[in-house]
Amino acid sequence: MTITYYLLFCATGFGAGLIDAIAGGGGLVALPVLLSTGVPPLSALGTNRLQSAVGEIVAMTHFLRSGQLKLKTVAWILFFVVIGSSIGTISVQTLHNQFLDKLIPFLLLALILYSLLSKRLFIQQEKPKLSPLWFAGIFGVAIGAYNGFLGPGTGAIWTSCFVFFLALDAQQAVMRTKPVNIMGNLISVFWFVLQDHVIYSIALAMAIGQILGASIGARLVLSRGSRFVQIAFFVVVILMTVNLGFKAFSLHF
Repeated sequence: MTITYYLLFCATGFGAGLIDAIAGGGGLVALPVLLSTGVPPLSALGTNRLQSAVGEIVAMTHFLRSGQLKLKTVAWILFFVVIGSSIGTISVQTLHNQFLDKLIPFLLLALILYSLLSKRLFIQQEKPKLSPLWFAGIFGVAIGAYNGFLGPGTGAIWTSCFVFFLALDAQQAVMRTKPVNIMGNLISVFWFVLQDHVIYSIALAMAIGQILGASIGARLVLSRGSRFVQIAFFVVVILMTVNLGFKAFSLHF
């Protein structure tokens, strides 16, 4: 690949890191770019996981230093995410690349449309609907499996679930999303590396952009608060719906 492609990947990493740190869903930017540049689906999934983990680690570090995030609050979730992510990643690697070429755009579009039509999931609740342990077991495995199988939008899903089921505000939800998403991505990367489905040169270029984007995004979350996160979340969802709808239509009709 030429230097132009690597500059594109770096810019994509910046945009994905910024969006992911603010509201989750950075993979909705990164994965379509990887696929559109000719990266095979499984390699695109594996490479996206690795570069995404870099940005999320940067964002989490800012949140931990601020004192507003405590890892003990997500300890049980991390345990179940390991199980779910392993199941999802092993499953997706049994599918053929040509099948994934057709499946991925529609899965992404379905995810974004669901997020767009489910605004009430992002409204803070008066009280939790599940105990922390039940929440960890159900969503750790379920969202972890989705993260391993596809990945994009996982952060936005986690954020919505933290708000809706545990009655957290948007700012706290985004912060807790980072460690559980990092765990899911790292476990998934482990399984993709074993099958040689990670393109390290592309992941490095995207990671450089991720570091800068995630740093800016994390500072915005800490300084602007929950309302800013909510607005950013829905702007991202709308833009990605239009973008991926066009891609799915042009690829398959």
